[in-house]
Amino acid sequence: MEPKFVTKKAFYIVGYQTDTGMQDPNRSKNIKKQWTKMVQGKLFEKIKPVEKGVFLGGCFDWDEKTMDWSYLAGIEVESVENIPEGTTWRKLPDSLYAIFTVKGKLEEKILPAYEEIMKNWLPNNKKYVRANSPDFEYYDHRYKENSDDSEFDIWIPIEEKKD
Repeated sequence: MEPKFVTKKAFYIVGYQTDTGMQDPNRSKNIKKQWTKMVQGKLFEKIKPVEKGVFLGGCFDWDEKTMDWSYLAGIEVESVENIPEGTTWRKLPDSLYAIFTVKGKLEEKILPAYEEIMKNWLPNNKKYVRANSPDFEYYDHRYKENSDDSEFDIWIPIEEKKD
């Protein structure tokens, strides 16, 4: 897995959030509920997205000790004024990202992809370390639910190693 590198200015995600963790047996189910809420509630019609047809899944508030975090299924927006009731917003800072494209069925590929990135690519990379910022998943026209032909991206914030 070799990433592309992109610098992205600070931005907002608006969507539905759940708190979860590695020990949560309902983790996948609870995350799916947020996506269902967003799609069935037609969030993309209630707010103006920066990119039409693009959805983000952000991982926030990672706790190293408990391995808990918050997951936000949402849409990138330019402003958080007048967001729909029941939604949450988060701001991601300016960052350099390593973007990993994942191919195949989401449920089969997402955890192995994160494992490969966190346990192999990051520790073995000579130039970059993970930045203290949220990572996110990027779903666009390439994503096809439950399809082997599906593609999505994992954006990991990085910074150059200090000597």
